[in-house]
Amino acid sequence: MFKKAALLVLLFIIIPSAFAYSLINKIDHVRINKTDKALGIKTADGTNLPKQEGIVNIALFGLDRYQRAQNGRSDTIIICTIDFAQQTIKMSSIMRDLIVPIEGHGEDKINHAYAYGGPQLALKTINQNFNTSISDFVTVDFRTLKEAVDALGGITIDVQDEEREIINDYMDDRSKYITKSGKQLLDGEQVLAYVSNRKFDNDFVRIDRQKEVLAAVFNKVQKNGLTSLPNYVARILPYVETSMTKTAILNLGMSCFTQQVNILEHERFPQDGYWQNANIAGVYYLQSDLAATKQQLHDFILSDARAR
Repeated sequence: MFKKAALLVLLFIIIPSAFAYSLINKIDHVRINKTDKALGIKTADGTNLPKQEGIVNIALFGLDRYQRAQNGRSDTIIICTIDFAQQTIKMSSIMRDLIVPIEGHGEDKINHAYAYGGPQLALKTINQNFNTSISDFVTVDFRTLKEAVDALGGITIDVQDEEREIINDYMDDRSKYITKSGKQLLDGEQVLAYVSNRKFDNDFVRIDRQKEVLAAVFNKVQKNGLTSLPNYVARILPYVETSMTKTAILNLGMSCFTQQVNILEHERFPQDGYWQNANIAGVYYLQSDLAATKQQLHDFILSDARAR
């Protein structure tokens, strides 16, 4: 299910190429400092993830913000790896509560880096802690999800009875309260409340809920057919930010289409067995063996390249 959901995220990058500059102009281009120092890319010690020909790594951030002027925390952090030789897209999800060093802010949850310093610091934090060499990002926020769902006429979600009241607490419009449990058509605001729920279950379940919603959106897009894509994409792209240039987006999109990149894989980091819960001064964190997690991430991203 997540494989289909992951492709939806990638659509924010590659679909514009199918409709050229008319839609790409709707994306908000954000300039960042791309020097190795500014991005936290280590080159002297040789421990950073080596750049491989035919492999592109992009950071995907999903923010818990409602206004463009806010940085917000990155509730979703994914390293998207596109391997053209293997026709593969790999999605490496980094748990948002993972405690790591953040330059200028001590040790904190990795999702706070975006709130502290925007995409520049968020990229730098990923590169410094995982020895990656990522220089581009794509960011979406909660408004993107709401617009996406409403543009599709809603999506069907199986709402559990114990979730219903908590979901309603997240909505201001009483007329949109969910009055029953079970499978039902939800609009954008209701879906946003569904995935925003922090009062029920843990972060792992919340991530599963996000995957469920993204999969439902992707399936609805498929059901509506390609002819509906231009209007759909035009509605959500104004809420997408990226450091990639128009030319880079076009080239990436065309390469994905022409080389038929269609195999999707997903892994979560830290992996099971390499993390533990921690309560520090009353705040919940996720602690991990960063050295082991770093190596596992590198192995996942480069597994196909090393086999060539």
